[in-house]
Amino acid sequence: MSVPEPVPPPGGDCPGCGAGNPPAARFCMACGSPVGRPAAAGPAGLRFVTVTFCDISGSTRLATRLSPELWHRVLERYFGALRGAVEAHGGRVEKFIGDAVVGVFGADRPADDDAVRAVRAAHESMRRLARETDADSIALAVRFGIASGQVVLADRDSSFAIGAVMNRAARLQGAAPQDGALADVRTWLLVRDQVRCTPVEPVVAKGFDTALQAWTVEPGGRPAAVPPPFVNQRRLLDELTAELAVRLGRPGGSVLAVDGEVGSGKTALLRQLAHSAPAAGARVVRLDCTRDDRAQGPGRLLRLDAELTAAAAGPPAPAPPGPAPTAPAPTATPGAIAPSTAELRWRIGRRLAGLSADRPLLLLVDNVQWAPDDLLQVIDEVPPGCGPVLFVLAGREVPSGLVRAPAAFSVPALSAEHSHRLLHLLRPGAAAGGDLELHWAGAGALVARSGGNPLFLEQLAALAADGIEDLVAPSASAALGARIERLGRPARRVLGCVGAWGAPVDTRELAATVGLEASELADGLAELELRGLAAGQPGEDGRLRLDCRSPAQVAYAHLTLADRAELHTAVAGELRRRAARGPGALEQAAVQAERALECVRELRPGSRQEAEAAALAAGCLAAAARRAVSRSDVRTAVELATRARELAEQVADVGLGLEAASIESYALAACGHTAQALALIDRTAGLGPASANPAAAFQLRANELALRPAGPEAVRAARRLAERSGDGPARARLLLLEALDAIGSGDYRQGERLLADAYGGVAANGAVAGYDGVAGSGRAVAADVGLGTAEIYANLSLCLAFGDSPVRVALARCAELRESAAGAPVLHALVGCSAALLHAFAGEPGPARDQLDQAREVFAGVGHRAALAGLYQFRSAVEEWAGDPVGAAHWQRAAAACFTEAGAGPAADRCLASAWLLDRRDPAPAEGPPPPGAGWEARVLHHQVEAVRSAARGDPGARAQLGRSLAVLDTVRGAGALLLPLTAAARIARAVPDGADLAGRADRALRAAREAKGAGPGPLRHS
Repeated sequence: MSVPEPVPPPGGDCPGCGAGNPPAARFCMACGSPVGRPAAAGPAGLRFVTVTFCDISGSTRLATRLSPELWHRVLERYFGALRGAVEAHGGRVEKFIGDAVVGVFGADRPADDDAVRAVRAAHESMRRLARETDADSIALAVRFGIASGQVVLADRDSSFAIGAVMNRAARLQGAAPQDGALADVRTWLLVRDQVRCTPVEPVVAKGFDTALQAWTVEPGGRPAAVPPPFVNQRRLLDELTAELAVRLGRPGGSVLAVDGEVGSGKTALLRQLAHSAPAAGARVVRLDCTRDDRAQGPGRLLRLDAELTAAAAGPPAPAPPGPAPTAPAPTATPGAIAPSTAELRWRIGRRLAGLSADRPLLLLVDNVQWAPDDLLQVIDEVPPGCGPVLFVLAGREVPSGLVRAPAAFSVPALSAEHSHRLLHLLRPGAAAGGDLELHWAGAGALVARSGGNPLFLEQLAALAADGIEDLVAPSASAALGARIERLGRPARRVLGCVGAWGAPVDTRELAATVGLEASELADGLAELELRGLAAGQPGEDGRLRLDCRSPAQVAYAHLTLADRAELHTAVAGELRRRAARGPGALEQAAVQAERALECVRELRPGSRQEAEAAALAAGCLAAAARRAVSRSDVRTAVELATRARELAEQVADVGLGLEAASIESYALAACGHTAQALALIDRTAGLGPASANPAAAFQLRANELALRPAGPEAVRAARRLAERSGDGPARARLLLLEALDAIGSGDYRQGERLLADAYGGVAANGAVAGYDGVAGSGRAVAADVGLGTAEIYANLSLCLAFGDSPVRVALARCAELRESAAGAPVLHALVGCSAALLHAFAGEPGPARDQLDQAREVFAGVGHRAALAGLYQFRSAVEEWAGDPVGAAHWQRAAAACFTEAGAGPAADRCLASAWLLDRRDPAPAEGPPPPGAGWEARVLHHQVEAVRSAARGDPGARAQLGRSLAVLDTVRGAGALLLPLTAAARIARAVPDGADLAGRADRALRAAREAKGAGPGPLRHS
């Protein structure tokens, strides 16, 4: 049936700008738009609305009892009464479902009081029905359900509001009393100050997992209620200040935790603590966690590291009023190798110790409920021996992952006195610089409605200062939504884009991702500034950074899934493009790409767009996994690469699948999961042709050769793959494999040549941090780090120590390697071990020991046991060349202990055998030949041990064993590698019967090696 459209009177609020107009106005006096007629429906998208759902109680019984003609007349009056009441209060009749009528408030012209008008319209409908049913003496009893929330506005004239809020209103209608209205929790929060609300038992509703909280609502003011108990904020502040005074006066780490609901004033409390008397003599560092911290790799640790670096540079600057500012992400030297999270934790621990040595250190961490596990580990692992280091954690709850139990405090609601004091600070001329002018009555109403929550109070005050009256704190979203809906399309798009980024955005990033022409972007920014919805601050690079967190979040929530997917895709692409300029960008890109995929998958499952979104997400995840490998976060790399591979397999993208599998298998092997890595490599063999991604196919083959050597033909096949790929990192990895094969056979000269070629080639191709060719410039080559980069650095430095490069030349090359690896402490320390041995060869044991002590601190700090074992072997070599065989034996035994702990029994046995050769007070090693395929070092060690053992029992076979060791050494190509084994051979020959000629042979070879290396006289001078 049709219901005639009522013609609205002229005048009223402008549908374009929202300005008020006199009743006679037909055009807006502010912007010229027509008034007095319904506004055109806004663009399709999400919007915050209030829905009324009305049905006749007992309609089936009435329809059966009454004649069709009379029932038709009753329904005509019923529909007319409801439509008239809904439209009179600014709503729109959505649809008629049998005798049910759905009204929507906020769809055409959203306002901050939509929920209040919906309640009034419901009761106006009931009053009209009571008046109009007298003609037929038929009283209609109706029930209303009222719910608020987001709906999708489809681009059509009817049935256009879609969302769970529609179902919620319908379920509440069924539970409402006759001639009454039942409202949901969101509506209650929006109307409780202006209508009478009475709670009822929760409604068990079909289709909802939990019962719906509900209130009956009726016109009239809220009845007076006993105010909830308040606890004075000063009391909590005094308690915390006293704790600060105690804890900042004693050495060591400690933790305080402050919990409270959202908006309860935790941030303001931290701000007060930063300016308290105990903090005056301390260094104060502030850190604000965000919701995405756990998904964005080491970003929060990088921020803490940067803040601690800034604190070390000078006295802390006074904290600005308001929450801690969100600084741009730390930047890194382009192409630099990023530190792992373990290295970052170690570095932060060192900074904590250094900064607290002369002054207490106070770290204020806000929103700790979002803190990543690595940050919690930093809090738990404050190094022993530090000065006073106090963490004050504020959040909605204390993290359960903390081992160090904090002293806990809870933030109470503000008292009325403190609430009025906060409002006073918002007045013109106050210290906080506010612009709110309120009479006492207005201020009292705001305080009463805030419920003692500072955030709610500040929002209410800000809206009152903007001329928006009769608001309650839960209306903030609805109020911002109303203001955003009045913006032009470019301004709304800008806000939605900032919301998609989830952080302050500079103008360059905005221009690259917002999808607007330059003129539209300028118009949008100008409108946002004019409406007071966005504020810009210049960043470190001079570009304007837009920070409009709350409006941006509301605008983003109003976007369609398609718009969200488009923006997240653009942001992911921009983050990936700038990955070389800032740490953490690839992880953020992966987060953005996965969000885009979620939107597309929900919107168009199984579509071509979903496949494209999945490919983007897989690519970003694979790139982030590769970057994690480069900073030695191999566990993170496994997780990221696994997700990338699974997505690639879902969309049958063979090339991406090979890429992800190559990274995943490499990272699995680095984690010690060799069997899983090989199983993945075997499984991937049937994924598709190598031509889909020759570079990745080569990397898979290289991973297999590293784990399961297969002979020269396999290496030649790998070479063909690398050459077909034309990929610089692949060629570098091939050179690495060939170099490792050369090193294993004892040819350090060839290994050094190959690795030097690999190092130079990957730098030229932009695959690792390299140098631009200008000596001492330090300008890095931006690039994406390839698999095997760390091994190239470490093994090149080893070949520089063991090869033929003279000591001083090799030391200079090691210094270059260390400089380019300065951002990765573990790799920097690994190169330092080889440099330490070179210092020892140069007759400089002091610098050698210092360098190894520095490296030991790094390896121990990040828990790298295998690296510690290798370091102890280097320390043994340093002491042996310095003429201290007992000290050298001690360090070999320390290395054996590390290898044993790591489950590397054969390596531990070789260390113990080396220790016994140096200091035979320990039990002799077990007898037995070296395993098949053992390297030259193991074979030389075995023959020397057997020569000493035979000489000790007078066995003439000692000479033959020593001769065999010298024969193996004759095959070694590398002066540095020969220095210590020949020294041991000369020493053993002097104890072997009839070994004078062998001693002379060893001495001559040793002299030649020393001259070739430019080394000092070595340990024989101490004999």
